[in-house]
Amino acid sequence: MLVSPFDSAGIEKDDNEIEDLLKNEHSIIYPQVTINIQQTKQTLNDMTERHFDIMLFENSIQEIHDMYTCLANIVELEGIKVTSINEYLSKAAAHTEKTRAIILDAKILHHPSRKLFRKKIVSLCSSSWRLFASCIYY
Repeated sequence: MLVSPFDSAGIEKDDNEIEDLLKNEHSIIYPQVTINIQQTKQTLNDMTERHFDIMLFENSIQEIHDMYTCLANIVELEGIKVTSINEYLSKAAAHTEKTRAIILDAKILHHPSRKLFRKKIVSLCSSSWRLFASCIYY
């Protein structure tokens, strides 16, 4: 908007010179341009703030994503641990059942042998007592 009046007059001005003209006494000549520039600057500042907020939001989303990824890994590892603990407990239960059966068999087999052992001791003692008694009476 400002470049065309200067171009038509044959005057070449860059953006800094035009801005200086608008800030100084020439702002009366171009009040609408000054207002538009101020609105544009405000819009640019708003957009910069929004961009900064969006960047912060993006970083927060990335941190949440990383956190959920770590949690998923931890849950997977704990699941593997729980599975292995379950397997070990199943194996221990199977070994316990086998051991219980072996102990029960041993008790069953040991009980008659204990009776037999007692009978042998009693018969040995009684026969030795008889032998001793027979030796005393003669």
